Amino acid sequence: MCDQRPDQKHIQKLIPCNEVPNEMGSSLEIIKLTPGSANLSGITRRLRRIEWARLDETALFRAMLPTSNLREQMPGKLASIIHMQVHQEHQLVLVIRNQDEIIGFAIYQPLVNDRVSENDTAEYINLKDSDLAVVDNIASGAVNWPEGTITEPCEMYRGFTEEACQRIMGATPFCRLWKLEADPKYLCALNALELLLQSGLEICRKEGIPMFTAMLSGDPASVSVLTDRGFTTRVKASMDWYGLDGKDAPQTFEGACMVFDSELGENSRESFLDDEKTPTAERHPP
Repeated sequence: MCDQRPDQKHIQKLIPCNEVPNEMGSSLEIIKLTPGSANLSGITRRLRRIEWARLDETALFRAMLPTSNLREQMPGKLASIIHMQVHQEHQLVLVIRNQDEIIGFAIYQPLVNDRVSENDTAEYINLKDSDLAVVDNIASGAVNWPEGTITEPCEMYRGFTEEACQRIMGATPFCRLWKLEADPKYLCALNALELLLQSGLEICRKEGIPMFTAMLSGDPASVSVLTDRGFTTRVKASMDWYGLDGKDAPQTFEGACMVFDSELGENSRESFLDDEKTPTAERHPP
């Protein structure tokens, strides 16, 4: 099956989803991946194809991987990262499938920052102690990048998102959404994104905590779904990179840190929300 994005002029060629609903009234099924999941290697290869189809079009990754040879090596690296995430104790990797075909996935860090629950059974971890180099696909620390990769754009973006996360969330317990992806070839791709996001929002409602995520501007479908479900942008970043694709003019890649908090009371929100201040980070390499 082709992994390329469809030409919008030929939208009728998008793949229809199974129209036979399951017991939940949907043809889509969400499954949690575990180290013991059947065909885990095959699943992670499928997930990296879904993710790379989008990342390959972003200015950030084209700045990191300036040649076609480097970009051809990257999908295999993504599969390894996702495989590691499945084995992380504090990671929740969900896939959504239509019959036997996986069409999307989400990666959550369900409970970040220490907190004592009423029944003392909920488990929380501190953001500073989490393995950010593994759980963030854009982080460079745990990735054996192809030789010739320019890691500075990645490090700039990660530095921005982590600084923003600490500033916005502080010590507030929260759920972190790391990845929200769906294969754009499918007509039900947006529905798949919504169902994957709903699974994470249920964690927030159950625990009474907000959700934080950082999204690149090259992911408009996910950003649209997040906005529709009540996420608001707290901080934006605009980063210029020179020499991309052999051009003298700078290329801009943008990111946004978003928070879902509509289920919290006013007293809880005051600790981390600052609606009047959403600074833009302008970063230019030397």
